[in-house]
Amino acid sequence: LLIVGFAVYSTWQIGRLGAEAYYTSRSERPLRDSERLALLRKANEVEPNNPDVVTLIGEIIRRRAWNGDDGYQDLLRAALPWFQRGMVLNRWDPYNYAFAGMCYTWLGEKEKAADMFEIGRALDPYSYYMISLYGYHLVEEGKWLPAWRYFLRSYGWKSEGNEFAKNYLDLLNRRLAEQRQKQVHSGQ
Repeated sequence: LLIVGFAVYSTWQIGRLGAEAYYTSRSERPLRDSERLALLRKANEVEPNNPDVVTLIGEIIRRRAWNGDDGYQDLLRAALPWFQRGMVLNRWDPYNYAFAGMCYTWLGEKEKAADMFEIGRALDPYSYYMISLYGYHLVEEGKWLPAWRYFLRSYGWKSEGNEFAKNYLDLLNRRLAEQRQKQVHSGQ
């Protein structure tokens, strides 16, 4: 009886995980975000405790919001529960915190955003991407020189394929140069 019970349970688990693997592997193909989101939601229905799928769903919704179209705030609010769920499922994943921080930033909730970015940075202080995300947060806070330092560190750790840091470094170099020129002209 014990062996039969184990066999039934194992068969059920394999079928469930196989379905999740099917949906997640299909979602990795070149697809529109809406198609990818539909597949990931199906994978989440089959296995609701996969933190990677939960984070991906939230990130697709957050990226949609960043188009800035009408209703973007609703999309940001829809992404937040996915990131919060990801935090519960894997409290060591810094990206759920950083992505939630990005949502809070755009929603104008700067304190919550700062808290999320601080946790994310503390969890992974040596990731070039996390350091860039923290730099983004500092830009949004108007702290250009500290942001420039974080982007410089990120780009120093990984220059190849790190367009996020490179683009922000270029922007901040121009802004900081303009700021220095204004200070020189005003006699400061």
